Amino acid sequence: PAVAGAETVYVSVYGPSGFSSTGPGSVFNYAAGAAAAPCTLPTLGGGSQAQPSITSVGPSFGPTAGGNPVTIHGQNFTRLGVAQVVCTDQSCARQASVTVFMPPPVEFCAVGGTQCADATNVRLVDSSTIIADAPSGSGTVDVRVDGAGGFSPAGLSDEYSYSSTSPPGTPGLPATLTLMSGRPAILANGSDAAEVTASVYDAQGVPVPNVPVTFQSSLGSLSTGQSVQTDSYGEATINLTGTSLGQASVSATVYGATYQGQGLTGTIAVGLDPVPVVTGASPGTVSAGGGAVVDITGSGLTGATAVNFGTVPAASFQVLGDGEITAVAPPGSGGVAVSVENAAATSLPGSSAALSYTPVPIVTAVQPGGGRASGGGSVTITGLGFTGATAVDFGAGNPSPGFSVNPTGTAITATVPPGTGMV
Repeated sequence: PAVAGAETVYVSVYGPSGFSSTGPGSVFNYAAGAAAAPCTLPTLGGGSQAQPSITSVGPSFGPTAGGNPVTIHGQNFTRLGVAQVVCTDQSCARQASVTVFMPPPVEFCAVGGTQCADATNVRLVDSSTIIADAPSGSGTVDVRVDGAGGFSPAGLSDEYSYSSTSPPGTPGLPATLTLMSGRPAILANGSDAAEVTASVYDAQGVPVPNVPVTFQSSLGSLSTGQSVQTDSYGEATINLTGTSLGQASVSATVYGATYQGQGLTGTIAVGLDPVPVVTGASPGTVSAGGGAVVDITGSGLTGATAVNFGTVPAASFQVLGDGEITAVAPPGSGGVAVSVENAAATSLPGSSAALSYTPVPIVTAVQPGGGRASGGGSVTITGLGFTGATAVDFGAGNPSPGFSVNPTGTAITATVPPGTGMV
């Protein structure tokens, strides 16, 4: 902020725990100049007010003594603080504030959140990454972030385990290798793909960057091996492609002449969902009002996440096996393609089954308009949308014993059942 004349001030920062202390290292000197304009306090803004969440903690283990850095990935980690300039001159009654982003508190809590210990040296890398030093502890705990929107919810992705013995290896050198598989996907060329990530940590649980990791697979594009350097988080990632069905066994090996533990190998089985294929839908004609149960056949239907009638999702569906799904048709019109989605892909248009919606029947006239209470005789019903009719009722629960529909679906001849009154 501007001040009048030459002044020496201290700069302090206000965070979640209050103002920082002032001292020789926080001095700021203003040179003499023109009189300052009145100070105004800006409106605080920016940052995320949403509840934070944690997607991974790496490494997920460490010594009981604590002090090792832990990288936390997630979202909504930013938290607002206030940097305040305080004048040392007692005649200066003005102060100004500016918005800064503060690292939110990080806690390691026993299951249930009843006992928590604060992490130290918390560094906010960005809104989705925090690095903090673990406190001392024991057992398995939940890591949680105290953001502007409250505490991150506890879950499996934030668990951290303390160990009284260090993992095998030499401190500062690779000692553990963990393999993780991400969500399978289908590439633009139609090939199956799965993301596989190798994480390398030293004996103290610190991520090891710039280590070459060689991946090999029993199937697909990695049969000859592929080498990837670990990033700053100690992670190396590859996309496994070309394994159209089943599972691929993927191994990763850490190499490097300057690192103890070279040749350390881990293996993971990566399940790849096949592309769904739809070969039939029965019945092939349903009412425009929806509600009909449709039996869908094909292959690769296990693991289905959605069934669509055209662009409209089914009202509900049940997977009966790899080759069969039953789905409740939503309302619709005209001809549509029935398709199935799984985590990998959507059934291709050419393999989707065709289904037709018939209009809701409309009755415009009944001739004759009356008959004997004992029934018998016939009536002619005219209207629209009679094609595919399955029943003709004379009042609720009183079906005609027999009827026929003309070829255009505009007239029905029905036998009158016994009945009373007007229906």
